[in-house]
Amino acid sequence: MQCRCGGWAEKNGFFVASAPLLIFCHKENREMLKVYGWYACPHCLQAVEWLKNNNIPFEYYEMDDQPIEVVNLVTRVNGGDDWVVPTLEYNGKWRPGEAFEPEKFRRDLIILGVPVA
Repeated sequence: MQCRCGGWAEKNGFFVASAPLLIFCHKENREMLKVYGWYACPHCLQAVEWLKNNNIPFEYYEMDDQPIEVVNLVTRVNGGDDWVVPTLEYNGKWRPGEAFEPEKFRRDLIILGVPVA
C-alpha cells in the first residue's frame, strides 16, 4: 500500500479497520492517539464520537481484528484479566479502558499529553 508521502508502508503502518475513520501517513502516526475499541461497545462509540466532534486526530483499532500480541498488551494494560475498552495510548502512555464520561475523558487525554482545545 502506498502512503501519501510517496513511501510504502506495511498494512500495520496505516490505520486499518473494517470501516476506517481516518487514514494517516505511517510517518505521522508516532504521536497519534490510539484508541483500542470494540464495535459493540457503547463507551467506545461515544469516545470516538467525542474525538471527532473535538477535532482530535486518532487511530482506531478494532480489538476483534488485532493480532494476539496487541490483545495481550491491551489485556496487560487493563490489569491482566481481560481487555477492557476503550483503552487509549499516546506516545507510550496508556489509559486503561473505562466507561465514557466526557469530562473525565477530556482530563485523561490532557494527562496523556494529547493536545485538547
